[in-house]
Amino acid sequence: MGDSFLSQSGPGTLKITILEKVHYVPEDNLIWIFQDLGLIRFSNQFCWNGECKNCPVTFKLTSDGGEITERACRTPAQEGMMIIDMPGKFYKKI
Repeated sequence: MGDSFLSQSGPGTLKITILEKVHYVPEDNLIWIFQDLGLIRFSNQFCWNGECKNCPVTFKLTSDGGEITERACRTPAQEGMMIIDMPGKFYKKI
């Protein structure tokens, strides 16, 4: 209960955690997933190809792994990924 289902579970669906909330999402770049979840604050701030550098997110791939900061538009979601920071200037908090 409380889990967000962007699409039905099945082939091509991943479980990721965004700011401590579990979501089941399609395999895709994070920026498109965030858009589908309604997490993009102002879509006109993004170039969607990595040139603007306005879509940074910090994540871990394992609970004891190191933090990685990358652009969401160039980062594909991975099973078990944990998004731990999304700058409020660009993203809505959930």
